[in-house]
Amino acid sequence: MAWLRTRMALETTLAGWVRTASALIAFGFAIVQFFENYKVTQVPTGNHLARYLGLVLIGIGSLATAVAVGEYRKVMKYLEGEAFQGIAGVPGVRRVYPAVVVAVLLCLVGLLAFFTVLLGAELPWPAKL
Repeated sequence: MAWLRTRMALETTLAGWVRTASALIAFGFAIVQFFENYKVTQVPTGNHLARYLGLVLIGIGSLATAVAVGEYRKVMKYLEGEAFQGIAGVPGVRRVYPAVVVAVLLCLVGLLAFFTVLLGAELPWPAKL
């Protein structure tokens, strides 16, 4: 049972990283979009502070997701190793876990958002009115 609790704690930890990283990526992207599309006059736009802050938040979120997946894989390799051969895994159970898939997709979305903001590309949505 201790092995199973450790395994479930690992899943919970990865889910926490994904939740935090998604908030960082979304907030960073929202900052950039707000200040670029609504032309707030109280903030000086010459130094692009909002854009840089958004890029930093998006980058931290993407990097955190990549690090979390790497640490997850490292611990899973240990938990499924020779030391726990008798109790690790059930034959026939999937080896791809939904939390890892979501984390990898979030990392890709974060990288897409980062390079979109960095290169200043125009998004096809929302349509300009």
